[in-house]
Amino acid sequence: KFREDLDNLFVIEVNSTGSPISIVNAANGKSFLPSSIAITGDRNYVVGDEYPSENIKLGALYVFGRESLQNSYSYGEKFTSFKKVITKSNKSISVVGSSSDTLGERKVVGKADGVVLTIAATSGKFEKVLRSSGSTKSAMRSWDSATGNLVVAGTAQEKKVRESVITSFSPTGSVTWSTRFQNSNRALVAGSCGAVSLFGANKSLPFIPSSTGPELFLFTVDAKGKVQSGVRVAKQELISLVATANKGCAALTYSAESGVRVSFL
Repeated sequence: KFREDLDNLFVIEVNSTGSPISIVNAANGKSFLPSSIAITGDRNYVVGDEYPSENIKLGALYVFGRESLQNSYSYGEKFTSFKKVITKSNKSISVVGSSSDTLGERKVVGKADGVVLTIAATSGKFEKVLRSSGSTKSAMRSWDSATGNLVVAGTAQEKKVRESVITSFSPTGSVTWSTRFQNSNRALVAGSCGAVSLFGANKSLPFIPSSTGPELFLFTVDAKGKVQSGVRVAKQELISLVATANKGCAALTYSAESGVRVSFL
């Protein structure tokens, strides 16, 4: 067993005051490390990665009920990673991540492709597999974040060029709009909010990022991907992003000087 520390797994539901409503505890025999959770009715869908050995990473879906772990499913052979899960309906969920394995008979195109997967909620089987790759076999892409209307964000690297990408897909899987952010190592989306970490000049933005350290650009977009409003946050590294009901976009960031902070738009 590669990750000896990953021996226990639990899901806790809390109310608005932070008090626990329910706790499900399960043995973690497959070294599962969660990354995202989504809730539909009386089920909790948790995705992340399993580490069966030192050089292997598998994407995984764990389905929890109110009282127990109901099912778990593993995907891939050598490298598949699940980053975000979104509930689509009572019958299916969407998962985004990256993979260098064949998934649902769809083979890898680059070194690792970004993947958008539709998975049946009851059987764990693939209903649709959408792969995004670069133009060469050495290209690496990962989708790290997604919204319910299939706007996804992540990173792409080809040779020594690394950039962040935000792309909107139609229900049929075609690209409706896409924006690339050069000199960027992270991008996240939530609702109509977007955030990218910048460390150099960028053709997609009307300003030149600071040369004294990392910079965050927090913004909103319309249905066509056009930036509606935005704010620059200097010397901050992006951790996570949420769309709030009362305060709009909220980005959790970090810097060595100020520690962890939240910026709103």
